Amino acid sequence: MAPGKLDKLLKDLAKNISTDEAEAFSELSSEARLAFSGIGGGPNYQDPDLDLAAQPGDVISSKYKTSYHLVGQTRTGIHPLSGYGGEKSHGHILVAGGGGPNVKEEDKKSGDRNVLGYNPSVDAASICITAKTDHRFSQWGIKTGEKERLPTSAVLAKADKIVIVAGTEDLILATSTKAKDSQNRNNWGVSRIKLNAGNVEDDLLQSVPKGEKLLEVLNSIIESIDEISSDVEALNIYLSKLNRSLMNHYHHGFAAEPTLPSFDVQKASMQMCQDQLRVAQSVTSVRAKLHMLAKNHLSPTGKNYINSRTVQVA
Repeated sequence: MAPGKLDKLLKDLAKNISTDEAEAFSELSSEARLAFSGIGGGPNYQDPDLDLAAQPGDVISSKYKTSYHLVGQTRTGIHPLSGYGGEKSHGHILVAGGGGPNVKEEDKKSGDRNVLGYNPSVDAASICITAKTDHRFSQWGIKTGEKERLPTSAVLAKADKIVIVAGTEDLILATSTKAKDSQNRNNWGVSRIKLNAGNVEDDLLQSVPKGEKLLEVLNSIIESIDEISSDVEALNIYLSKLNRSLMNHYHHGFAAEPTLPSFDVQKASMQMCQDQLRVAQSVTSVRAKLHMLAKNHLSPTGKNYINSRTVQVA
C-alpha cells in the first residue's frame, strides 16, 4: 500500500478514539499503527471503548470495546430505566458494535466521555432474550400494526444479515404450542407467522395460499374447462352434421321434380365447414394443453410442480 494511502487510512481509523489516544496513536510509525488498526486480525485500537449505561443489579458478564453481554432489567431503548419493570421483566442483551458506526468515545466539544446504551435501532447487531417487552417492538423499527397489546416475553435478533442453518434436520417454525403465555394469560387462538420483506405496513401483507387447497381449486377449474371443451366439441360435431344436411337440402318443384340445392346455402355451408374444422382443432389443442399443464404443474411427479417439496405451511 502506498504511504500516502496508508496514512489516510490510519488517520480515518483514529477518528473515533479519544483525543489523548488519537495523539498517542499518531506518534507511532505507520507500521506500528497498522499493527493496532485491526487489519489482519490485530487488536482494534482505533475502535472506541465506552462505558455502559447500567442500572443497579445489572450484570455485565463480558465486554470488549462496544460489544458486550448484559443481564438485567429489560430495556426498550437507550435509557437504563426504559422498560416495563415489575416481575419477569429481565433478560439477556447481547450486542456487537453498540452505537453503530459513528459512535464516539468522547464528546468533541465538552471532552466528556460518552456512555453507551442498548439501542437496537442503531446497534450493528444484537440479540435480546427478554421475559417482558413491548409487543409492538417499536424500538426495533418493526411495522407490525399491532397497537393495544400487552407486554410479553420475546427473543429478538437484529443485524444486517441473519442466517439460520439446520445442518441435517428440518427447520421448524411453530406457533400456538401452549395454552397460556409467559404472563399466565390464556391463548385464545392460533398465532400467525409473518414474513414481512421490506418492513411494510401490516395492512399490505397478504396471505400465503395453501398448496394442497390451491391444487384442488386449480384441478377443479381445469376439469370444468375440459367439460366445457368437451361440450363445445360435441356441439361442433352436431353442427357439422346439420350443416351437411342443409348443404344437400332440396325442394320438390313442378311435377314433383327435385330442385337443385341452393347455391347460397352450399357456399355458406362450405365456409362453415372450414370454421368448424378450426374450432375442432382449437378445442383439441386446448384440452391437450390443459392435460399437459396439469401433469407438469399440478402433479407431484411433474417437472414444474407448483408446490414446494421442502417448505410446508399450515
